[in-house]
Amino acid sequence: MKVLLINPPLPSGSPSHELLSPPLGLAYVASYLEVHGLKVEILDFPALGLSLSQARSILASKKADVFGVTMSSLTVKPAALIAHWVKQLFPDVLLMVGGPHPTFADEHVLISMPEVDVVVRGEGELTALELVQRFVRGEGFEGVKGVTYRGGKGVVRNEERELIEDLDSLPFPAYHLL
Repeated sequence: MKVLLINPPLPSGSPSHELLSPPLGLAYVASYLEVHGLKVEILDFPALGLSLSQARSILASKKADVFGVTMSSLTVKPAALIAHWVKQLFPDVLLMVGGPHPTFADEHVLISMPEVDVVVRGEGELTALELVQRFVRGEGFEGVKGVTYRGGKGVVRNEERELIEDLDSLPFPAYHLL
């Protein structure tokens, strides 16, 4: 089982040099998944100097069972295009999105981005692992804390996941993947 975590490119015209910082949220999720035996790759478009025009061909060269895209309000449009291309190229993968924007606009993200399978709200480490494990077993998202997804009767917003109180229980971020 391989997971590809994506930090989308910044929109053209944004002050990229001033905003460039490691995607620590993705690095923490990646390390947590690795500790639990999953193969993980991080594709950090801004750090690699890759543009949105290069994204589709780069995605086509990647093989993964699960794709995760982080999203801020600044990167909503590039993330939406990446989500579209991921599902166009690999329709059977699990596509999850997380980050600040989907945490607070989860229902809007699902409505405006039909390619997204599930939104991870808040801290993503425990939730991402549970989603991947359920995907492997062919199970749905019912009962997974901290997610929003499409159900039989529309958008389903599960209860919040508790914050991780003991941050020392988390492995160090997967800097080796950046």
